Amino acid sequence: MSEIIGQIKTFEEYHDLIIKRLKEESNDRFYFRGVSHKDYKLRPKVGRETKLLDKEESMFIRFKNSGRRFIHYSYCSMDWLCLAQHHGLPTRLLDWTTNPIVALFFAVKPMPHIKDDSEKPDRAVFILRVEDIKEPSDDENDDPFSVKNIKIVRPPAISPRITAQAAMFTTQPQPGIDLENLVEQKKMDIKKIIIHKDRCDVLRKIIARYGIHPFSLFPDLDGLAKHISMFVKWPVKI
Repeated sequence: MSEIIGQIKTFEEYHDLIIKRLKEESNDRFYFRGVSHKDYKLRPKVGRETKLLDKEESMFIRFKNSGRRFIHYSYCSMDWLCLAQHHGLPTRLLDWTTNPIVALFFAVKPMPHIKDDSEKPDRAVFILRVEDIKEPSDDENDDPFSVKNIKIVRPPAISPRITAQAAMFTTQPQPGIDLENLVEQKKMDIKKIIIHKDRCDVLRKIIARYGIHPFSLFPDLDGLAKHISMFVKWPVKI
């Protein structure tokens, strides 16, 4: 289980916790993941349902074989897995970012499907510390299902969104198990910051002023439309 290192209501509190965490292990690498529920588990999408897990490799092979006509570059299998994840196929990858404000954006995004504010959950940002970056070997790039330890995957620049979001992935040998239960404590750990649900609207407005908003992270017409509609529907005065 991830250790909670703080609960925040303001951007300043979030910033201070991030800086404090980075200073504690200044020589290590850090990755961030924002989630819309504080109790969210770090389990890859393909591992959340037995039916999906049983068909993991066959889904990937079908995507790879059928998707070749849309791709004009030569990708290894791990790159194809990143591409599949990016386009919504359930995989053993988890999305992370090297930018803590980007992670905060995803944590505090609107939840229009929940009408009653009292039912909306507190949010969270996970912080993954990695002492020694372990990227996939050539064999694992050729066979992404052969990984034996948690690895950091640098996705190819297959989309402007990946670059804009400073995206990274983790992959793991047992996607049906929460990542927290697989980390090697001496070489990596996972901490968590809780974000008060009543402050999400204000935090969205603040980070937008830092240039982190739907259009900057999704630099296309879809992102532009979301950016315009979000601030019409949820105007906030700070």
